[in-house]
Amino acid sequence: MRKWHKYIVTDDLQAPLNQSISSTFQEHADDIGGFESNEHYASKETFFQTYYHENRRALNYDRFIVQHVSKDQEILSLACGRAANELMLMDRGFNVTCSDLERPDSYTQAKHLFRDMEQCKLDILADPSEHKFDVVLCLSLIYLFDDQQLERFFANVYSSLKPGGYLILDSAGAPDNQLAHLIHEYYLRFEVKGIRQFMNRKHAKHHIIVKKHHGYRRSNREIIQAASEHGLTLEAQSNYDFSNEFERSRVVGRMIEFLPPLRPVVAQFGRTIPYTRMFKLQRA
Repeated sequence: MRKWHKYIVTDDLQAPLNQSISSTFQEHADDIGGFESNEHYASKETFFQTYYHENRRALNYDRFIVQHVSKDQEILSLACGRAANELMLMDRGFNVTCSDLERPDSYTQAKHLFRDMEQCKLDILADPSEHKFDVVLCLSLIYLFDDQQLERFFANVYSSLKPGGYLILDSAGAPDNQLAHLIHEYYLRFEVKGIRQFMNRKHAKHHIIVKKHHGYRRSNREIIQAASEHGLTLEAQSNYDFSNEFERSRVVGRMIEFLPPLRPVVAQFGRTIPYTRMFKLQRA
């Protein structure tokens, strides 16, 4: 496990230069743009277009999920947020119960569009679900957990599953290896200094760089080992999105934006740093 940092340029000169990891529902929501109601809830079509079809992660999640779950299974989704993947599954006839630490502001609008939507409050680090499910789905969450929290997570997921049930898990970030570390802790850290200078000149005002503890990166081996210690064994694993870590660079991102054929070339260099790693883990 290794700490994962992000470097942010801001003109808020009062902002702390070193920020801790997000630990509350609202802090996490703010990190990813919030879960407030908006015009995208006008219809199912506009919702899915914005939060599913235009979201590479959501599409990759779905590719793996539909291979490993069936409509006759009861599915619990943890930390669902806006629940784009979950609502797509429901719209196709899957039996999904959503959960999160709190109901997002957008819940009422989502419930209006998706009448069968059910969402409960659940802190999987504190307690398992009282009801046992065939499948627990967890997307974009475990990067927030340190080792002790990850152990509690797997223990409570185990207790939330029926015997023989499955955890469908997303690693929520690239693996902890030398290339990922080089990109995040050296190249991006260097690049943001140039961005700061550019912003100072462009806006004729001073900017600072904030170092944000974003989460943790782990290797596949570390995730699988931690799960196995709590009775969850690997059944399947797939990787997706090999260009995302390079696209965190403003320079590389702009190059791909203007020259889309560059993406598959960049992806070849990123085969060892897939952004989305999906695991299917079975309870004994």
